[in-house]
Amino acid sequence: MPTCAAEAELENFKRTPSAAITVLHLLTSDGLPAHVRQAGAVYFKNMCKQHWDAEASDITIAEPVKQQVRTCHGPARANPAVATRDGALSSFGVTCPASLR
Repeated sequence: MPTCAAEAELENFKRTPSAAITVLHLLTSDGLPAHVRQAGAVYFKNMCKQHWDAEASDITIAEPVKQQVRTCHGPARANPAVATRDGALSSFGVTCPASLR
């Protein structure tokens, strides 16, 4: 249960179809302070761990979004503006969820 308005907003945000992609873009934003991006990295990791599998949660990350996340984090890493699995997450001390590997 959310304990404040900000947590309630984050709970609602998770339900938006592009939430995971939006957070990934925030992780690579040069305009945000490092502590904000670090919080985003932890949020992204937890969101993926909790909502990647349909059986595990009432909120499930949609398959097209999963594919976008894999593309951003996967071996191709074609877009340098998007975080890499071993880049943005690990630079904040966050281990990439196994489901993205």
